[in-house]
Amino acid sequence: VSARCFQYYVNQKYYQVPKYVEIVKKPGRLIIQIEEMRLYIGKKANKQWIWVAIEATAREIIELYVGNDSAQSAKKL
Repeated sequence: VSARCFQYYVNQKYYQVPKYVEIVKKPGRLIIQIEEMRLYIGKKANKQWIWVAIEATAREIIELYVGNDSAQSAKKL
């Protein structure tokens, strides 16, 4: 399969997928857990941190932020 044919196929599938998701949650207490992961981009000197907010009971990702390991990055999340 050529790259052009494959790209055309992927584009068709992309446009067929709905662009919104409806999530129905039961009322109750919301518990959010914050996780952080360190990764290196290219070399060890270029450290980046991925901050993730997760709804604890359903283990669903609520928000992501990429930055450094400072308190400012945590607040931006």
